[in-house]
Amino acid sequence: MSETKNELEDLLEKAATEPAHRPAFFRTLLGSTVWVPGTAAQGEAVVEDSALDLQHWEKEDGTSVIPFFTSLEALQQAVEDEQAFVVMPVRTLFEMTLGETLFLNAKLPTGKEFMPREISLLIGEEGNPLSSQEILEGGESLILSEVAEPP
Repeated sequence: MSETKNELEDLLEKAATEPAHRPAFFRTLLGSTVWVPGTAAQGEAVVEDSALDLQHWEKEDGTSVIPFFTSLEALQQAVEDEQAFVVMPVRTLFEMTLGETLFLNAKLPTGKEFMPREISLLIGEEGNPLSSQEILEGGESLILSEVAEPP
């Protein structure tokens, strides 16, 4: 990240290791503007209601995600070559990509993957992703263990 981290980058780093910062991270995220690799679908200038062609990046496990970044500096750290991008509010990005998996600050030391259900909870009225329940079905497992270092 840059020497002068913005509030969202600061909260992302804190939330990654300290659960107490996660509510503030989600609140700040939903009010933030982000940088998304992509262009207007026809290569035109981006205006309201433009169709966008957002990039999909492949994770190491082969799954596809839409990357987005907390700042221009974060985007520049993640890409090797010059990269076209669009800047938009997070809420708009989440609403236009419902059903997709997104990754905040992909390829950087501190990032956050957002699964479709989590995005729905963040932008919807049905609940909070920090207090939602998910039922594991056959073939999935959940491992609970003792905390290595108690607080």
